[in-house]
Amino acid sequence: MAKKKVVKKETDSTFESSLASLEQIVRDLESGELGLEQSLDAYEVGIKRLKECHQHLQAAERRVEQLSGFDADGNPVLESLEDRPTAGKDAIGQTTPAARGRKKTDLDETDSALF
Repeated sequence: MAKKKVVKKETDSTFESSLASLEQIVRDLESGELGLEQSLDAYEVGIKRLKECHQHLQAAERRVEQLSGFDADGNPVLESLEDRPTAGKDAIGQTTPAARGRKKTDLDETDSALF
């Protein structure tokens, strides 16, 4: 089997760069051209990239949740996250009954398959 470089070091990752890296790792793994050690290394980096993607999405979600509107000058008005419960959580951080009863999404199933 030919050796193939799989991993690129990225210091300042964006969601898009993490996702592109993850997609390339998946293609490399699916190609069947990597040896066992290379596959394990690629899988490990892929999990790191997946976590980076989740962190970027969570940060974006927090920013969207903070926006409560615009003032008279057109500037965004922000609310403190401490003043509001997280979506699906009550004021003390417990999962609400509605969130517990929600239907699983494809993303939920993908996440559980990877971890």
